[in-house]
Order: sequence, then structure tokens, then C-alpha cells
Amino acid sequence: MQGLEWLEHAGIITLGSNSNLESLNGLQNLKSITGLSVAGTGIQDIEPLSGLEEVAAAISFSTNSSLVSLEGFRNVNPGTLNSLIISNNSSLVDLSGLDFMTASTTQASITGNTSLTSFKGLQNLETVGRLTIFGNSSLVHLDDLASLERVDGVLQITSNSELTSVSGMTALSRVNSTFNISGNSKLPTCDAIKLRDQVQSRNGIGGNTQILSNDDEATCPD
Repeated sequence: MQGLEWLEHAGIITLGSNSNLESLNGLQNLKSITGLSVAGTGIQDIEPLSGLEEVAAAISFSTNSSLVSLEGFRNVNPGTLNSLIISNNSSLVDLSGLDFMTASTTQASITGNTSLTSFKGLQNLETVGRLTIFGNSSLVHLDDLASLERVDGVLQITSNSELTSVSGMTALSRVNSTFNISGNSKLPTCDAIKLRDQVQSRNGIGGNTQILSNDDEATCPD
């Protein structure tokens, strides 16, 4: 990325299918971008983006096996994205750095990140379009989604093999489409039912409800 030090404002930056790309050095003077898509690289962090103040539309990180941190977004001003995709980044342990996000209008998709243990970094997220949480095999809880009030599309929490609780989603009041919590083998079914009942007692669920293949034998506190 050397030679781009002059760049302060950009549209959508796409970096893909280059496992030899190990650093974003050269982008350290960026102040604003429309979006960023990084896929199939060897980068470990995004520290060169720590001067970034505005992301207008979309962030996507997919199949970056060495990526351990998104902290480089820490100085982005609070705001709304259209889309957030964090997928198949096998070394990423949390989402710190995304604290600026208050909404993602189209989707937030967090899938296949096998080392991800929590959603730390999304604690300020209040509304989202479609929310997909799938196949994060180290994810234990969703306490960091405590501020999430509304899902405007489908809520899908599926196949997260270590997930034991969704009770931290205490503000969730509306799901406009399908409510699906299924295939989480350590999640007490009663915990999923409590979240469903919470939403139904507030502003409701606009689509079908699916609660399947969780832990039917586990108990929940009264």
C-alpha cells in the first residue's frame, strides 16, 4: 500500500485475494471512506486506519486468517452503516473497534469466525436490518448486544456450538421478520424461549418463530 500516503478521502476500498498483503501501511492518512472490503489477505490488524473519522456505508472483512483486531476503527465518529459483514476470520477474538456503530440498516452478518468469543465492540448497536449470527464456534454469550432494540428483518442465531446464553439481549423489543434461534447445542431452549417471549410482550415478531435443536434438557433460572 506504499505510495498512497497522500490519500485522505476515498470511496469504497476493496482489497481481495492477496495473502501476501500483510499491512495497510500507506493508508494512515485516510480521514473518510464510503466503505471498506478486505478479503483473503494476510493482515493482522488495521492500525494504519486509526486516523479514520468517517465510514459512510459498509465494512466487510472475510477470510482473513491472520486478522486479530479491528481496533484501528476506534476513532471513527459514531454513526450508521448500511452493511457490516465479518466472516470466516479464524483468529479474530472480538469486535473491539466497532464501538462507533449505532445502526446497520441493511444487515449485520457475523459468521464462521471460529475464535470469536464475544461481540465486544457492538455494545452501542441499537438497530439493524437483518442480523445473522451463524457458525461462530467459540461464541459464548451475546451480552454485548444489550443495547440492541430492533431487528428490521430476520433475526438468525444458529449453529453457534458454544453459545450458552442469549439473555443479555435485554433491550430487544421488535423483530420485523423471522425469529430463528436454532442448532445451538449448548444453548438452553428455555433461554431462547424467554427472549422470544420478551420480544412478543413488547413490540412483537412480524414473521415466523423457529426455536429448534438447542439444548432441550438444560434449565433456566426463574
